[in-house]
Amino acid sequence: MKRPADQGREDLGPLAAPPQSTDVIDKESSTNGSAPLPPPQLQQPLPPPPQPPPPPEYEPPDAPPPYVAPPPPYLFLPRVRRRPPTRGLGGGILWPVLPAPPLPLPLDEGAEPTTIEVALPPPPACTAPPRAPPLRTPGAPPRAGSLRVMQLNVNGAITRLGQLVATIARHRPHVVCLSETKLSPGGPAFSIQGYRTYELRRASSSSFGAGGVALLVAEDITASPFTLPPHPAIEAVAVKLSWPGGSLSVGSVYVRPGVKPNALRAALASLAALDVAAGDFNARHSSWDLAVAGSEVPNDDARRRGWEVLDWASTHAKIVGPLAPTVTFRHNNGNGTSAVDLVVSGLAITRCDVRERVSDHHVVCTEVPVPGMASRGKPRPWRHFLPVAPSACAADWRRFSTAAESAYADAAPAPTMAALAASLHAAVDAARLPRLHGSGGSKGRNARDPWALWGLANPKSVRADDVVVTRPDGSGAGSPAEKAEVLATHFASIHALGAGRSVDWTPPSLSSPVTPFSATEVDAALSRYEARKGVAPGEDQVVARMLTSLGPRGRAHIAAIANRIAETGRWPDEHRRAETIALWKGNRATTGAADFRPVSLTLLAGRVIERMFLRRAVEALGPSWFQTQFGFRDGATAEDVVTELTTDVLRAWNNPARTSMLGGRSMERCKAAGIFFDLTDAFCRVDTAVAAKRAAELGLPPYLVALLGDFGQRRTFRVRVANRFSGWRRAVLGAPQGSVLGPLLFLLWVESLAIALAAPLPTKPRSGNWCPGCWQQLAESNLALPAHRAKGGCKAQLPDPYTVPAKSRFFADDLTTWTADYSTDVVKHRLQHACEVVSRWAAAHGVAISNKTSAMVFKASKCSRMEVGELRVGDFVVPFATDSTRVLGIRLDPELHLHTHCRSVADAIRPKASLLRSLPLPFGAKRLIWQAVGYGKAAYGAHIVAAVASPTAMRIVDLALAYGCKAVCSLPPVCGAAAARAEAALPCLSEIGHRKACSTLLRWERGGLGRDTLVTGCASAVARLAAADCSARRVSALDWAYRVRTRVASVEAAVAPLPCESQFEHMPVILAEAPEGLKKADGNEPARKAASDRRLIALGKRMWFATDGAVNRDGRGAGAALRFRQLEALDYPSVDVRDYESIAVHAGDLTHAPRCEALAIAALLEHDPWWAPQPDGARVDVGIVTDSMSTAQSLASGPLLAAEPVHRRIWHALSRRANAGFAITIAFVFAHADVAANEAADKRATGVLAEAAVAVMPTSLKCATVRMTCDHADIVPEIDDATKRSLRMRLRADVRRTTPRDHRAATIAAWRQVSGRAARLISRARCGVLIGVDFVVGPTHLVRMSQLCPLCGGAVLSTEHLVTSCPASKFPFPTRSVMELLFEPKKCVEWLLELLPKLGMVGAPPAVATTDEEEEEDTPSEQGATDPAADDEDDRSANALTDVRSLYAADPVAHFEEQFE
Repeated sequence: MKRPADQGREDLGPLAAPPQSTDVIDKESSTNGSAPLPPPQLQQPLPPPPQPPPPPEYEPPDAPPPYVAPPPPYLFLPRVRRRPPTRGLGGGILWPVLPAPPLPLPLDEGAEPTTIEVALPPPPACTAPPRAPPLRTPGAPPRAGSLRVMQLNVNGAITRLGQLVATIARHRPHVVCLSETKLSPGGPAFSIQGYRTYELRRASSSSFGAGGVALLVAEDITASPFTLPPHPAIEAVAVKLSWPGGSLSVGSVYVRPGVKPNALRAALASLAALDVAAGDFNARHSSWDLAVAGSEVPNDDARRRGWEVLDWASTHAKIVGPLAPTVTFRHNNGNGTSAVDLVVSGLAITRCDVRERVSDHHVVCTEVPVPGMASRGKPRPWRHFLPVAPSACAADWRRFSTAAESAYADAAPAPTMAALAASLHAAVDAARLPRLHGSGGSKGRNARDPWALWGLANPKSVRADDVVVTRPDGSGAGSPAEKAEVLATHFASIHALGAGRSVDWTPPSLSSPVTPFSATEVDAALSRYEARKGVAPGEDQVVARMLTSLGPRGRAHIAAIANRIAETGRWPDEHRRAETIALWKGNRATTGAADFRPVSLTLLAGRVIERMFLRRAVEALGPSWFQTQFGFRDGATAEDVVTELTTDVLRAWNNPARTSMLGGRSMERCKAAGIFFDLTDAFCRVDTAVAAKRAAELGLPPYLVALLGDFGQRRTFRVRVANRFSGWRRAVLGAPQGSVLGPLLFLLWVESLAIALAAPLPTKPRSGNWCPGCWQQLAESNLALPAHRAKGGCKAQLPDPYTVPAKSRFFADDLTTWTADYSTDVVKHRLQHACEVVSRWAAAHGVAISNKTSAMVFKASKCSRMEVGELRVGDFVVPFATDSTRVLGIRLDPELHLHTHCRSVADAIRPKASLLRSLPLPFGAKRLIWQAVGYGKAAYGAHIVAAVASPTAMRIVDLALAYGCKAVCSLPPVCGAAAARAEAALPCLSEIGHRKACSTLLRWERGGLGRDTLVTGCASAVARLAAADCSARRVSALDWAYRVRTRVASVEAAVAPLPCESQFEHMPVILAEAPEGLKKADGNEPARKAASDRRLIALGKRMWFATDGAVNRDGRGAGAALRFRQLEALDYPSVDVRDYESIAVHAGDLTHAPRCEALAIAALLEHDPWWAPQPDGARVDVGIVTDSMSTAQSLASGPLLAAEPVHRRIWHALSRRANAGFAITIAFVFAHADVAANEAADKRATGVLAEAAVAVMPTSLKCATVRMTCDHADIVPEIDDATKRSLRMRLRADVRRTTPRDHRAATIAAWRQVSGRAARLISRARCGVLIGVDFVVGPTHLVRMSQLCPLCGGAVLSTEHLVTSCPASKFPFPTRSVMELLFEPKKCVEWLLELLPKLGMVGAPPAVATTDEEEEEDTPSEQGATDPAADDEDDRSANALTDVRSLYAADPVAHFEEQFE
């Protein structure tokens, strides 16, 4: 082992020396533009100047004396014989040896040094050596200079992944040694976020894994594989850990239980090169095993193996832990314990603690002193400002906001980003917010947070920190610094200019004045970061919470910076630098530099200002710009492209066959084909000068054109890998991925390709006789044309099919092109022309076409034949996919059966369901996670699947969704799919497709991106399907939803948002928070009334209005707006609320209360007779009283963030009234709290709702979607009545924002009285999967009960029989229904616990107890079993096969829970 040479240094971590930035720019890149700015200077208390000097050279301290390894705490003198005697020591005495003087290791911050006095005891009389007390108390974190190793026999890594993740998050070890991972050799990769995995899987002939070892190494430690000689007696994997000044080797070991001592002796010789070996040795000795303490005779193989381990350790001067006799293994049946989990170290062991039990083994945490090893936590890079600690609470941020506002009130800083960062960090120091110092205190995840626990167990992305980056020559870059340089070199090459190319950019003149940015625009930009977590800061360490906590003065400073940038037309130099993070693109077999995507992290304040400019640019471009682009556009998704593609293909198939006008000869049906282009690194090739010129052509203001063109000039970046940086590089081309303006620049740049693809094609010369009206080929005779016209074949002049281009749609840089026609030659002509256009454009812009580009011919049936021929994109021949191809996340096959797509979705979500079952989370958290990760995956393209996929394919996804619902509700796998979904209150795939298809149809019908033409064709498509010869054909998702479109009268039209540059003479005030911080559930009605009245009284003299909405049980709603008749402005108590005039508003027959309230406010503000314009300079204060907090909060977000059409109507009206002399305040008050104005409005709204004649009003998009979804379910024969009722109730409840009645939350007060275990007991009873009643435990899986009821003998025993028909069950409710188990859970639990012991013996006989040796034998893991019950290991355990009375004797509910958890 390589020993470190810095024993006496105080700071031995990787941060002892700051990272030395190379600060190198390639010579080719340095010729284009000026040199980049140097990196920030070293940390100092004062803010940095605009141009900081380079950091001074680091001077290391004097080198300490060389490190001398301490001897082990005990040695055998003389050496023990190879074979242990039957009694006695055989002439060997174990002498304790004093350890070497303690190393000057740095202690934890604030910890007192510990002094341990060790006296030399007399020679012992037994072989058990005396053990020194541990140097640290259990549970303390590892200090700097120590290596923490956690070892565990996990007995199935996938099965216990949730517990394993939680344990790792709790102890935060450097290295995790796992044994018996039981991973199959061909199974998926095993990984945990924050750790790199090194594993060895045992080759097994069974379908599931067995044995196996794994090593998890923290990602902030440099590690490389360490080769060990193989031996059949043991399984071992090892790595070599390296850090500045030293290295050591660590291995994870598993010794099989049946290994003979002689074989183990030879196997241990292969581990001699390891410095630390930890694992399950299956070896017992009185030195570490409490169960055999005092017994020195090795009377079995396990104890003989213990002697061999101890003999080998003493021979090689190694220490064996645990350091005192203990227990590390407990049998599942509780009969027997042992200590077989050991750590053998060539270094001193400072602590070795046995922790919690995860499997049948306990966790063992060991610390080994290693000078130079940092404490657990990522080393942080050098920063000018230290980052704010995530432990800062709300009170800390309130102090920060006050300090920042006070600083801005005293002296406003210069309008620069550097001054903004300095002022923010000064406010942080003034507010005494905690900061992160050094390498300790790095941000960790809370193991109690469900999403944090899920993120640890299921990491989303892989960074360059986690893998070895392959160089171009094939060698691997292992250290973070090497990875950063390799990646930086590659990223600089793809951002460089090609041969013969140059950047031609001349900024436009800025003569016209710029409208200053308002506080409303700053608020709208900052609102994007208020609810988001984990927004990465830039190099100035300004986090999002700093900016969102700013008050009016701080936000005015941000507006001043934006105004200065707009006036100069140039971006600040500090915003041109970026830190780049390399993310692995995924789904690849290599980890070369080209397999990583660069994500740039610029200054966060600059990103906020970019968003302000982006909003103005998008508004200037208008909604009709670039209608073929579906990426980075509001109201457009990737699903829309696939929806449009499948709609065109299916409509082409459903068109009647074309027949010849000469003789009625039948011809082939319409044919369809498509090409799916993939552009390589398109974002990195964007020329911002070209994009800015296109923006000028589209009419953007000159200052926006100048900023867009300047955005890509003189940009520099450096790559960060594991907090190590590369040298600075220059990016000549490219839109930085991660920036806000980058997507807009890309769209402006790629629009030229869309224009070229949409241009008409040149006419193709033809041979033969063609009709010029309909372009149908006729007979050779010239007499064919008059005969053709006489038969009415030319009623319209159609374009030449050869001149019509193929349809092209973009989603970001993914281009999808397709076409359909009766002629194969026409289809090929259009597609080949598209290939030529793409090839020319790519060559002109320096973009490469990826070999992932593919094509597909769509066939109405397998018998259809269509040969398009060869298609070329330059020299690349486009391959045709015959099985399936992925198009924007959906796998399409030629016949559009989507069986492959459904199979891929099911394969993707089933492992997540298995992982979710293993996580120790409650029902609500599991349901929320499964809705996001399971249903979120299945819902993508669900309307397409539900419309065209076969029932068999849909069932594959439904079973996978139900599998996750069983995991959510802790139901066994034998539970039915429908029962599991009903218990979890989650829909099936068909229900999701219904709703999404209706939503897509209504959204497209309302306009946007030119898709209304597809909607207008729905009527004719549905009419054709009604014909006899087309009734059995499949339809597209749009036509599928159009069948119930007539059920909804009209949908409210879209309303344009308020312009960004709108000015308010009197800015409206929205009081959306609860008065005095009260809640509806807090206090009594007088307290809420008093708080509401005090709020209204504090507003002073005003003209008063009130609004309210009402909804009945049928979903019909109405609203009312009141204007109190007062001749002058009055205080609220002086207003006569009985004297008013009102406006009635009807909200439709399916709506919710917040929408009714919003409609009433809009009608109030739009009623001109109540708002007479005021003279110039006059001001009238107005107060509007509302009891809808959700409406007030939506309005309080500002005019630029209003999304609903009715909310946009309100802000348009507020703008008109504010500029007409009215200062309006909308105040929220509590409903039904006897507030006089609100009660008057509520009474009037209720009266409007009770009127017989109700006007038909346009409904909202959400309400119309629900109505169409419910009606669509009524016409689908496959859906039963119970599912239809459940769907209707759930969807209506979603719209009305109430709780569904068929879910346990309807009786939440009753369910709070029972524990989670009791709730799961009732759930299993309600679903009919109660062990001992509905099922019994068989030899391998659950078997349905077949014996008669022991209480009445009248029917087969089941939960349904006990509830509905058994006369002796004494069901406590008069209505004998399973649904009664929902409403009175406490009474149901008492009934079940009283009933189950009366049932007597159920199930198989008890299993035979096993010996210690047999219990430790390898058993198949549940994770690879194919049996349905394989996920619940305790269903097959012996303690589930005993008498029911004894099962529930001690803790009945807890014991029942053990059957499944």
